[in-house]
Amino acid sequence: MRNLGSSAIIILVAIALALWAVYPPDKTIRLGKDLAGGATLVYGVDVKPGETDVISRVVEVIKDRIDPNGVLEISIVAIGADRIEITMPLPTDEIKRLRANFEKSLEVFSSSQISIEEIDRAMALPSEARSARFTAIAAGDQVRADALALAALTFDELRAARLRLTEAQTGVDSLRKLINDHLAAASASDD
Repeated sequence: MRNLGSSAIIILVAIALALWAVYPPDKTIRLGKDLAGGATLVYGVDVKPGETDVISRVVEVIKDRIDPNGVLEISIVAIGADRIEITMPLPTDEIKRLRANFEKSLEVFSSSQISIEEIDRAMALPSEARSARFTAIAAGDQVRADALALAALTFDELRAARLRLTEAQTGVDSLRKLINDHLAAASASDD
């Protein structure tokens, strides 16, 4: 009787530990393709006669490309001498939720992007209109507004520097023409 009592206690403790190890089941037990659903793809591979290790190499390449870390629970196995079976479970509700959050964040990010064409159009505007356009583009983001203001200041400085360069080149060209004319006149008087 004593053996039966101690055995029952050991069994109850083992059952309690097993239940504790899998609690909560939705977090600790991941359903496979057989219970949660999924997809199985079978691909045929053209294998020439005499090539024995082609399928195993193809399986390794596919594993390295699809699931390099081995965490996605994707099964890739050779079937016979010329086929490969890829089995993958459906995504869980948590993965679907994470994907939806990712796509929402990506949409927000994409909608806040500024194109080069938009910046170029704004830079071509007069100063006051440019400032108003940059305020609209910044959409309340002070860091973006400061960056656009700095870009406008740099653009204006570059435009002024180009104008001075053009004026200097025009002056140098005029000076060269004057020197060439003077040298031509001097050589004509020496003849």
